[in-house]
Amino acid sequence: MSETTFEIPRHEIEVECVDGETRTLTFNSMTLLPAGILRKTRHDEQEQMWQAFEWALDSEGLAVLDLIPPHKLLDTLRDMQKASEVDLGKSGASSTSSSGTRKRSRPTSSRSASD
Repeated sequence: MSETTFEIPRHEIEVECVDGETRTLTFNSMTLLPAGILRKTRHDEQEQMWQAFEWALDSEGLAVLDLIPPHKLLDTLRDMQKASEVDLGKSGASSTSSSGTRKRSRPTSSRSASD
């Protein structure tokens, strides 16, 4: 029986650092961020952001993150989500808009057609 190993997809974005240099930030795809991180930190947006960074970045990525100006951290997390093609919701640690809330839902009747 052969054992299959699963590798988490990785993405890259360019980030501007405090020294004015642009560096590449390589990270785990945010599509695979464990739901437990979001659940456990749902009441603390700052903690949620840091937990997401620490899950997605290896030690080299964290070293690059340490060079990003603080006012760019939220944008960096949003860019990571965009590169991963995922929207983690409406918290401060994610996108400012949820694709699930952009469009009004259609009204439905209380009885189904099969009743």
